[in-house]
Amino acid sequence: MVSMLHFVKKFRVHGLILVSVAVYLLLAPVVYRNFFIKVGVPIQYSRELPAPSNNIVMSIDSFDSVTYEGDVTRDLEGWAYLSHEPDQSKYERFIVLQSKSHIYLFSVNPVKRTALHYIFSNLGLNLLYSGFRAFISEEHIKSGTYQVGILFKSTTNEADFYSISSNVIQRTPNKITLSVTESVQPIDEAIYEGTETSFDRPLPEPNEDILAYLDTLSNESLNGVEVMRLSGWAFLQDEPDQTLYERFIVLYSDQRVLYFPADFVERPDVQDVFNSLGLNLQLSGFSLLISKDALTDEDYKIGVLFQHKTQKTLVFAKTYWSISRQSGQYLLERNQ
Repeated sequence: MVSMLHFVKKFRVHGLILVSVAVYLLLAPVVYRNFFIKVGVPIQYSRELPAPSNNIVMSIDSFDSVTYEGDVTRDLEGWAYLSHEPDQSKYERFIVLQSKSHIYLFSVNPVKRTALHYIFSNLGLNLLYSGFRAFISEEHIKSGTYQVGILFKSTTNEADFYSISSNVIQRTPNKITLSVTESVQPIDEAIYEGTETSFDRPLPEPNEDILAYLDTLSNESLNGVEVMRLSGWAFLQDEPDQTLYERFIVLYSDQRVLYFPADFVERPDVQDVFNSLGLNLQLSGFSLLISKDALTDEDYKIGVLFQHKTQKTLVFAKTYWSISRQSGQYLLERNQ
């Protein structure tokens, strides 16, 4: 008995240290999450979410890791608007992450989007601040798969609107990623280097007959080759049958002009937004692959070219976007 008491007294300090370490490892993440993180914390929403609506048009542009006010957080950026609301300022916007068992809401900061306001000017809506930026603390999100949506909450006691995008966020114990649920399968995965296409004429003068928007530029690996996929939508405003034309994305710098054939992609959202034009825009979306080896310059401006399939008609328009190389990676940038 004496030897046992001696053993307990001898190792009592060690035991207390081990218990303290165990308690620290257990509680430290909770304390850090609840008391130290100030950026990207989800907010409370006391009501049930409205049924998903088709009145909202939205797009997610990026989901990057940033440091803001000392906190490492996720920066979700994109744009969204109510398609039939002249006064968008009557609504607050919130990003919604929804899984089968959890719902998180995050505040949105408005972002000025001059190009978007110009592109959708025919709608008669003030979309100058339709862009958004939402900080999301991954420490506050439990593991799971979350649909990304947006909530328009009325500030005048009118109905709220909610919409679910095609994006999902996957949260695991080790990382968090954003992906698109609708996989795009291009018709032909061949990579074109532009100058090898059959254009024997210079680009025509740019005009305003084409409406275009670029959504994303992502990195992929195809058969061991590093490529980039550029996605967006484009259409001719006065052409009832868009399928009469082949579309090309044009990358041009001071030294080179490159042409990349674009595959058709269904875009029912574009059809809904521009339904008043009386055009069939179901296939106004596009997706194309760009070989990184084809790009030798630091910066390329982006244009869209429509070529009639049976005639020699060419229609060209400049866009507000460019591709620039930064730290060895090409990035999609808006010029306005």
